[in-house]
Amino acid sequence: MSSHQSEVMRCELCQYKTKRKSQLVSHMLVHRDPSKIKMYDCGTCPFKTKRKSSWKKHMLIHRESVKRHNDYDI
Repeated sequence: MSSHQSEVMRCELCQYKTKRKSQLVSHMLVHRDPSKIKMYDCGTCPFKTKRKSSWKKHMLIHRESVKRHNDYDI
């Protein structure tokens, strides 16, 4: 492992630290104004998020809810 891989990256706006650039990039969404970035909205409820992965995980709630509801219709 090179010394570059173990370098700690720090957020310039808070105390957050990580060894992975991708995690720092993801973390920076915390500091961004929602009106200036793409928000992922749920079409079923008021849920909104800055992260596509969070939106996908949230949408499973509705899919599972529909699946359970359909199971009762049998």
